[in-house]
Amino acid sequence: MLELSFLFVIFAGVGVVLSTAGRLRRCEAEYSADDSFGGRRHMARIRLANIEAPIICLMGADEDALYVLKDRRVKNTWWRRSNYSTSLHHNMRIPWSDLTYRADQILFKRRMWFAVTSKQMSFFMNFEMGQRLLAEAGKAELPVS
Repeated sequence: MLELSFLFVIFAGVGVVLSTAGRLRRCEAEYSADDSFGGRRHMARIRLANIEAPIICLMGADEDALYVLKDRRVKNTWWRRSNYSTSLHHNMRIPWSDLTYRADQILFKRRMWFAVTSKQMSFFMNFEMGQRLLAEAGKAELPVS
């Protein structure tokens, strides 16, 4: 009986991770963008809610959208993961109308959460990076939970 419980927990964990990865891929497909963002780009590590490894990417913002861009310098292969991280497959341009954002604290660190509600996907980054992106986009208001 213990073996069955252990197997169930393993399969449930794998299912949650694959489900989150599928949401990310669907977001990449829907919000796919070219590399034409002309504003400032910032190196960032974002984390999805159910995936432990951070995503190394470039972030930028303007009045219309949040840009999550693939960093071409990050090379990950399936047999070797450098710095225990992953990268995006496609660039994304997510309109502010499709995003919600809020500040929160996880353990002793302040984080900025962004959520694409239509795709049930959320990610977070460090608070200072989130504030910088909101300032560049002209979003002065910041909901605090």
